[in-house]
Amino acid sequence: MSGASCDYSAMSTAFLCRSPAVEQFASCSDGAFLYLFGGARFDGTFVNELFQFSLENHWIILPASGSIPKPRVESSLTCTNSTLYLFGGVGPDGSLLNDFYSYDLVRNVWIALCHVNGFAPSPRRLCGFAASKDAIFLYGGDVGSNSSSIVSPHFRSLPSSSGEFFSFTFETANWKQITCTDGCEPPPLRACTLIWAYNGCILFGGENNLDSSTGSTYLYNPEKQTWTLSSSNAISCRCSVSAVVYMDRFIIAYGGRDADDFELDELLIYDTNADVWMKSNSEECEMFIAEVGCRYSHGSAMLTDSRGHSWFFLFGGVRNTDVGTGIPQTQLTDSYLLPADALLRSTIPYEAACHSASSSSCSAHVSNICNDCIEI
Repeated sequence: MSGASCDYSAMSTAFLCRSPAVEQFASCSDGAFLYLFGGARFDGTFVNELFQFSLENHWIILPASGSIPKPRVESSLTCTNSTLYLFGGVGPDGSLLNDFYSYDLVRNVWIALCHVNGFAPSPRRLCGFAASKDAIFLYGGDVGSNSSSIVSPHFRSLPSSSGEFFSFTFETANWKQITCTDGCEPPPLRACTLIWAYNGCILFGGENNLDSSTGSTYLYNPEKQTWTLSSSNAISCRCSVSAVVYMDRFIIAYGGRDADDFELDELLIYDTNADVWMKSNSEECEMFIAEVGCRYSHGSAMLTDSRGHSWFFLFGGVRNTDVGTGIPQTQLTDSYLLPADALLRSTIPYEAACHSASSSSCSAHVSNICNDCIEI
């Protein structure tokens, strides 16, 4: 899956290459590379391969040695200090996991991190997971009954969303459950999005125990150990969103599933300085949305090329129903690029709008999608 070095500077937005044919994977990025671990193939086989993506070489499989994690789906992955950290998920037998691993990106070695210090999170999947240079933060997840399903998105029998919040401090190698008593704590959530930016955590989206998603945005201050409910204009309810940080100030979020279980194709921008959700009306962003279409449980990254240009990269995911064929599930294996500077052109405040299957813009772009997906 590797590709030759390419000058992307003349591109506005375009299909780039095929991504690994897996779904319900875990992914993260460090600015130069994107990493993808695990997931399920179209035949239901769980995998434990670790992929690396760069703009120069596209997709490669990284060497695996040491204590290699077993195959899994819906796990959590984050990156800091030249190290990947992997937590939990669902194993091939349907059991929830709470094992914890690091992957040294210099030595290409997996290390099992035993839960010897502190209060470790219980087995769970679909957590909010983010890292600063000093610690990892974990919010919520599904801690419910083990699933007997093999192929996603049906890992949803008897779910139980958690409202627990944990940190793992690198200096002490210690898990700690964080208890806030300021009255603004987020509700129990799974499939939520947790981002580290602007010296704190931003949490939004997710599903509760009533299978209802939320559009609220919560801000966590690690020094005060307090949550604050954002006063920003609320986004519509959603879960399984992919989001990345840009310039340590803006959160770029795409897609997800709404309160009626329809996939979304919205590209949203949250300004942590101004505490406001926005969208861009730039021509490049509109073209990008038209090509990418609706999806959830996909991956994204903000990557910098060899010339110092920043790019928003988005790949893979799932669509419950292919609009053109009516097939009940489509596993996407496409990937796209958008110049990052296009994101902040012509921005306007976000206004939530109703989303229905009949009004989905995906139907207008079936021809762009069908060659880049696996139907199962």
